[in-house]
Parts: sequence; structure tokens; C-alpha cells
Amino acid sequence: MPETPPKIVYEQVLDKYDWAEKHIQKFNSVCRELRSDYPIFLSRKVNPYSGDVAYCVEYVPVIPASVPLIAGDVLHSLRGALDYLACGLARVVTPDTKFPISHGPEAYKASLGRLIPGIQQEALETLNGIKPYQGGNLFLWLLHRLNIIDKHRLLLAMCIVSPMDCFAPDEMTAQNGRLPIRFTRKGIQIIKQAPIPLRAGKEFLTLTASESKKYVGSYFAIGIAEPGPAEGMPLDMTLDCIFREVGVTIGKLAPFLVR
Repeated sequence: MPETPPKIVYEQVLDKYDWAEKHIQKFNSVCRELRSDYPIFLSRKVNPYSGDVAYCVEYVPVIPASVPLIAGDVLHSLRGALDYLACGLARVVTPDTKFPISHGPEAYKASLGRLIPGIQQEALETLNGIKPYQGGNLFLWLLHRLNIIDKHRLLLAMCIVSPMDCFAPDEMTAQNGRLPIRFTRKGIQIIKQAPIPLRAGKEFLTLTASESKKYVGSYFAIGIAEPGPAEGMPLDMTLDCIFREVGVTIGKLAPFLVR
């Protein structure tokens, strides 16, 4: 295999990474169109005795095939960016060379000699610090697992909702700041529950009479329906987190490119 200057390898890694970002933008556009064309309508039922309020969804749209197809393109491009990076770090590139992501630390260590041969010591120490395995780096592990699934079939997806309370920025406390948040025009929304799969007519949130007096928002999204750590996670947020983690990984390892 001909030698390639590190600068060119790095440019190719960034090209692949930027290509993934274009797919993410396309994915977000499709999701926006879906929410616009098929708005989700809520119904609100008040218990006349307790004053509790129950919310349910009247209609749940069918997720088009374009959603998992584009998500698969994102995953493939991000995985490819890491594999390009691995080829730039390895002193000897073989048909097996790729970025090592494993199901545990022991499997990760055992795979290094085969997947990324000849990596220099300082680069190896940096790679070890990234912990690219299950239980070490969640989003690199999700990239690995979801990309493998997409190679065999489309990712399973579902409509989900995350009930949230809404606070003005000056109402945020240190404790709230550790919870998952989302910024909106109304303030900062705090995710109070795990995302809930939606079915038409099914109650997804019940508030007591006192709670129902507060403003309650709901973040509707397309969620992952695959068993495992990603199940129920909003697909757009998951892809964004994976994208950012791959970017951080590239930044940490790029100084050690030898090819």
C-alpha cells in the first residue's frame, strides 16, 4: 500500500466526518417535516374526584423508511471516519485494520495487535484513555452496535415522548443542572422521566392536582427501539452525541498520525 502523508489522511478523516454531519442535517430535516406534516395531538382528561390530569396522544404517525436509512448513513460515515483514523495511526495497514471498539476491556486489549498494528506508545496511551468498549465509552459503543445492526437490517424506531417541567433560567438549581436539559423559548426544560413509547389513545403522563398547575412541556421525538442501552433514547440526540464523541476522539488522536 503506498505511503500517504499524514496531512492527507487527516483531511480524509475530516471529509468523512463532515459527510456524516451533512447526513445529520438531512436527518433533522426529515424529522422536522414529519412533525410538521403529522402533528401529534394531545388530549387531557381531568379526574373529577381527585383533580389528577392524564394526557394521551390521539394519533401517532408512521415512521417512514427514510428515517432509519439516513440514520444508517450517519453511523456508517462516523464509523468510517474512525477507521480512516486507525489506518493513519497504524504503521502497518492490513485488511483487518480498523478502529478498535469492543464489548469489554479485555476484548479491546486482545484486539489491538490485529486491528491497529504498530501504533506508537503515546498514541496507544491516548487510545486507552478513550476506553472504546462497552462500559467505557457509551457513545462509541453505541456507534459500534448500531452500525452493525444497520449492516443487516434497518434500525427499529418508534415515536416517543419525554415529559418535562419547564423552568425559567433563574429558577435553575445546582441539582437541576445535573439532570438532562433542553433549551426552549420558554426556558430550560428538565427531563423528569425516561422517554415513553407512544400508542394512540394510551396515557403517557398523569399529574396530581397540584402538579397540573405547573406548565408541562413534552418533547416528541423518534426513539430507538433496539434492545440494549440505547432503547428508548431519542434518535436525533443519540446521533448528535455519537457525532460529538467521534469528533473528540479524532481531535485526541490526530496528532499521532503516521500515515
